[in-house]
Amino acid sequence: MLSLALAVCAAALVWGVADRSKQAIRELANAVRPNLLIVRSDPRGGDAQRRAFQTLNGEVGFSTDEVARLKTLPGVQNAALRGAQFFAMGQQYRIVQQVATANLPTVLGLPLERGRTVTAQEEALGLPFTVIGQITAREYFGSGDPLGQRVSTGLGSFRVVGVLKEIPRDLSELRGLDAAMLVGARANPGGSARRDFAASTVFVQYALGQRDAVRARVTAFLETLPTAGIYTVQTAEEWLGAPRVFRQEIAGGLSSAVTWTVLLALIAACANLANLFTLRVLLRRRDLALRRALGATRLDVFSDVALDLMRLGAFGSLLGAVLALVVGALLPTVFPVPSPTVLLLSVLAGLLVTALAGAYPTRLAVLTPPMVGLRDIPITTAREAIGLSGLVFGVATLIASLAVSGGAAQWVQTRIQELGGQRVVFTTITGPFDQIRTIRPKLPVNTADFEALTDPAIQRKALVGLDAGTWKYPGAQGNDAIALIAFARGQFFNFASRPLIAGRAPTRAGEATIGADALAVAFPGKSAAQVVGQALRLERRQGDGAATKTFEVVGVTRGGVWTHFGDLNGNIIATPDSPDNPPLDVLPRDLHLELRTDVDFQPAVRRLEALLTARHPGTFAPATAVYPAGDLSPVRATLERAALGYRATAVVMLLIGALGLANLMFVRVERRRGEIGVRRAVGATRQQVAKGFLAESVTLGVLGGVVGAVLGVGTVFAVALSSPWNAFLDPSWFVLALLVSAVIASLAGSLPAYLASRLAPVEALRQRE
Repeated sequence: MLSLALAVCAAALVWGVADRSKQAIRELANAVRPNLLIVRSDPRGGDAQRRAFQTLNGEVGFSTDEVARLKTLPGVQNAALRGAQFFAMGQQYRIVQQVATANLPTVLGLPLERGRTVTAQEEALGLPFTVIGQITAREYFGSGDPLGQRVSTGLGSFRVVGVLKEIPRDLSELRGLDAAMLVGARANPGGSARRDFAASTVFVQYALGQRDAVRARVTAFLETLPTAGIYTVQTAEEWLGAPRVFRQEIAGGLSSAVTWTVLLALIAACANLANLFTLRVLLRRRDLALRRALGATRLDVFSDVALDLMRLGAFGSLLGAVLALVVGALLPTVFPVPSPTVLLLSVLAGLLVTALAGAYPTRLAVLTPPMVGLRDIPITTAREAIGLSGLVFGVATLIASLAVSGGAAQWVQTRIQELGGQRVVFTTITGPFDQIRTIRPKLPVNTADFEALTDPAIQRKALVGLDAGTWKYPGAQGNDAIALIAFARGQFFNFASRPLIAGRAPTRAGEATIGADALAVAFPGKSAAQVVGQALRLERRQGDGAATKTFEVVGVTRGGVWTHFGDLNGNIIATPDSPDNPPLDVLPRDLHLELRTDVDFQPAVRRLEALLTARHPGTFAPATAVYPAGDLSPVRATLERAALGYRATAVVMLLIGALGLANLMFVRVERRRGEIGVRRAVGATRQQVAKGFLAESVTLGVLGGVVGAVLGVGTVFAVALSSPWNAFLDPSWFVLALLVSAVIASLAGSLPAYLASRLAPVEALRQRE
């Protein structure tokens, strides 16, 4: 009975851990809908963009008709437009009047704090209704309720129907919506016939599993538009950066690991119950055989045995649910208190496992002829295997839980390092085009702050200033001619720059890396390897000073569209700061920090925000941190809790295996009473009898441990195939599995061995059953 109760308890605890872990990761991963493609202006520009600007008089965005046509493509479930923006002044902030289709919050999966979105009918009629962000609500209405109120600007008057929840910090691309009013195209000046400007972005929601096919169709559709060549199709990773996709990968891998862990637990429970029920039927075989001999039918025997086993199953399942509640209350950090749904599912699973585990014993009871049932039925190898199955699956669960938690931790740490998960950026640069800055003086980030920050949580730091309009490439025309130069002070090139595809990072003044996207403009016809060591000469575009500036190109960084907030895009030339450059304090600046991996991330960031804000009281807007890779500390915490829960579950499964092995050894003692009596009669001591049974138990336990370890390894590879991480196995785990099996077998066999040694020879010879 205890075995069944522990099995149901283990199932409830595993499901509880699974629910808590998956929910925590799901909340992190689904900041916006996972199945999105983003169609946005390619920041690299080029001839196609210049031609389109000239042909369409600068109106090179999407029209609402084109967005409607996108929705009809196979595999596309929805599409939303975020188009042109105009600025209206609040008390402290610039408020953005943002052209957007009514379904934008729905497609992005952005929740509302109150109210509703604009309906499709209201949008079609051009009604002046709007959904606003948190900053807009605060600026216009203070602590009052904005719903039903009007927001009046020089660009129109709109009635508020909904307020967005605050945009999470990780979603750098969407932070501007906090200071926005979402206005439909027909309600916006110019109406729906007008194309929105080049800043427009279209979000395409596709059917799950069809990303590549839909991306190809959307790309082909773009080629048919007069704006062909201006827009590029991005994945979620390219748009928001890797954090969200990283979390999706973790969520998928964790779901797979949970599935396998639950499966192992249920199989172990079923196997152990089959062992228990088989032994129970074998111990009743004489009674059942006598009933058959006295005229009972097979149906009578079946009903008797089935009802007996189901009563055990019902009582054990309820007891297991109570145990799960007690364990959850006593150990909340390891196991959450199971919800009513989880408890109900666990009890139902216990009854299902009871039915499956009782199938073979019930069949054995029904089909065994009366004469055979009255005779001694030996414990066959198959039945001993059933007795060992609980231990086998317990060891397999132990190996699998260690490997899953170890492999996940190893993969996560590697990915965090790749993503720069310990980076924080305090910025005076807007980053994404539509991110809104306060109209107060720039954020408190200057060279004095850089020098003053000596917090022990900081591992590396750098200050980067961006000169975006002073210099140009000789011979280039238009926007392509403008050279963007980033001057870096500190350790920026050690942790924050894009990966190099050729050469090295600059180490002294006069050296520079150049982005791959600027390569074609600066060095037409040359490859990345060919320009390393070449001189790059720039001409002054505006301002005073020397007419030219020369750098030695020592490296080329990866190109591509903007990925992380604070990263240098592929158009930028990066060089160490020197006295010959303009002072960093007169340039838009980023303060990059990398925190140590052994510090608590969020408290350290809050401390740094307070330090920076306190340096400029009443003069600057509060310091605000942006995470280039997102705050990944919740991911680590969730995985650590999940790993602890799985390992604790493995301990419960090993306990179930120990009970199964103890049952088997008790039956062995009972079956071999005659042999024990003979051995004692011919001179065997109690110690010899006890040692013999204990040795059998240990031998069986080690054998079960070997089989369980092999099964656990197979499970690990099965999990790895469906998870983002590789199979992670430590040879010491096999030694641990054998030691655990031997210890469990010793404990499980101790009481049966002791009872065998205490049997009196005469009593043992008199009673063989």
